Amino acid sequence: MMKINNFLINRINLRFNKEINCYLNISKATSFSLVGNKAVWTKGKLLPEYHIGFEDWLKEQQIEIEVDFVYFDFSEEENDDCFSVQLNTTSIQPFKNKIFLQELGKFFIERGFYIEPLRMAVDFSVYQRVEDFNPDWEQYRRIDFKWNGKREELSFNIGSENTLISRQKETPEEGTKIVNEETQLVYKCRDDTPRKIFAVNRIIKGPPKKFNYNRRYSDLKKIAFEYLNALQSKFFGLDKSGLKSVETRDVQAIFSRQNLMAFGGGKTAVNAALGMREYGPFRKIEEANKVKLLFIYQNRNDANNLYSYLRNGLKHFPGLLSYTGIPVSLPDGNKRLNYNNAVDLPNDLKGFLLKEYPGEAYPETLAIVIGPFKKYESDEEESETYYKVKKLLLDKGISSQFVSNSSIKEPNFHYFLPNIAIAILAKLGGIPWKLDNKRYNELVIGFNTRKYGENTFLGSAVFFDNEGKLGRVQGFPQSGGREIIQHLRNAILQYSHEFGEPDRLVIHYYKPPQEKEIKNIEFLLKDELNLPIPFAMVEINDSKSKMDICFDAEYQMGMPESGVYVKVGRNEYLLFNNNRYQKKPVRKIEDVLPVTVRISFADTGGFHHKELITQVYEFSRLNWTGLKQKSQPVTTTYSKLIADFSSKFGGVIPENNVAQGTPWFI
Repeated sequence: MMKINNFLINRINLRFNKEINCYLNISKATSFSLVGNKAVWTKGKLLPEYHIGFEDWLKEQQIEIEVDFVYFDFSEEENDDCFSVQLNTTSIQPFKNKIFLQELGKFFIERGFYIEPLRMAVDFSVYQRVEDFNPDWEQYRRIDFKWNGKREELSFNIGSENTLISRQKETPEEGTKIVNEETQLVYKCRDDTPRKIFAVNRIIKGPPKKFNYNRRYSDLKKIAFEYLNALQSKFFGLDKSGLKSVETRDVQAIFSRQNLMAFGGGKTAVNAALGMREYGPFRKIEEANKVKLLFIYQNRNDANNLYSYLRNGLKHFPGLLSYTGIPVSLPDGNKRLNYNNAVDLPNDLKGFLLKEYPGEAYPETLAIVIGPFKKYESDEEESETYYKVKKLLLDKGISSQFVSNSSIKEPNFHYFLPNIAIAILAKLGGIPWKLDNKRYNELVIGFNTRKYGENTFLGSAVFFDNEGKLGRVQGFPQSGGREIIQHLRNAILQYSHEFGEPDRLVIHYYKPPQEKEIKNIEFLLKDELNLPIPFAMVEINDSKSKMDICFDAEYQMGMPESGVYVKVGRNEYLLFNNNRYQKKPVRKIEDVLPVTVRISFADTGGFHHKELITQVYEFSRLNWTGLKQKSQPVTTTYSKLIADFSSKFGGVIPENNVAQGTPWFI
């Protein structure tokens, strides 16, 4: 067990005074305000003695209680122009969050910040000017705030650093975010009055700025000492000592044994690059000599060079056969497709497959598609081509590996080749590496979504074991929720047919499950299938926008070690999932944000939180998109890729063995 270090979290204590007496002054909503809520919500929070008077005031002001908003101002004085309510220590409780918002909001407005209240997942955000972006836009960074009343803590973190605000006033389209320079408030426009408008992450192109723990700690410390320490409020007090230390009871670590992965010959290593180089894959594919690589290319030189690199190696990459056990063989008759342009490729491929591959499935063929398919470079037409080509091949039971033609020409292409080789091995049914532990009789299913136009599509990756091999792949349009139950039923029946009844069911989910969803699963297991096994639902946040972050004080405020997890709320944890496997790493490591894991439901007696968090960690190590460890588990990352693909084709995924049992989408 690793030694738990001294951690700081991006929170400071914010405690309301024990004795508070003030007035809540309620006014009619005439413009956008910093603090307010619906009239019906407000009535529900007032003491019963105020209800009749409040309703009469609403009628006088012609405010519809179920629809309209009202605005709040918390003050030591009663305002005759408002409906004023005197609050005491007890009656103020429901309004504490609103008071917090008012006090911090006014504080930052006085210092020239723009304020955006009522943000999803946080209480509000402020925008701090960074620099001039160009003659038309200014660049801002967003700082998010959230107050936890039960823990009496204020969380704050930096969100987008690429928010652009126009220099000149423009006439906004309906629903566009705008800045009201008079109030310094940010909100969605309701009229066509010219305002300064937002462009969040829309104009700044290129790879995102790499996250750095040391820099983030420095930035947060600066916010705490330069701004928050200056805040004075008659309602509450803020701790002035800086970021809060995490209590020892809230920090745990996964056993270091979970870091070990098994490679060829049963050899183990903590690092995928080392393990693949020294020992080779855990399980090579059967009858590898039957594998044929179908080259689809635009430029003959690109195809010849890639063929040579895969066959003979390049610098430290020894070649596909040596690295994975797969020989580089071309199809009979030297079949290949040389296309003219990416836009016409789907039509060219359709005719080619009709002629050269007339059968139903070709699982021993893998297509190498070379073209302008690279993140940050491809345009929309090339992106559409990618999906169409992948689908045409998948319909024939042919996996595909796309390779950017610009990457082949790069001097460091030898670093790309191991990742390409690993993906090829996995798509042909091999196992590059697995966790160094025993197989368990447990069904693990991931769900994730992709919005496409007005519709939302669900993707699901089913794992029948902890070796990383897929048991089933499913995509479908999201409707009333029954599609998830039907998918679970099919997965359980398939598992039971192949291995016998599972001991437990674990679902990695993309959102907090509703009580109805949990009831439906209980009914499926106990009543429909007569399978009273325990099940758990674990919500895994795959967003890169993180509210909570921790820093290792014994590592120069850097990233905590891999396998550490910190309790940050009720049933909620930060899991640090990275390649810092030692207290003092000898090699440079890349900073990776933690994963937010929430145990949404777990049958009593069936699961322990540590066990479920460990499983999330384990499944993150089974990602075969490359050598670098990913922070997200394959249950949700694969499901996201499946949802993305299926969204382009109405949710349809082919039913052949390649589409249903291999990670063709990576």
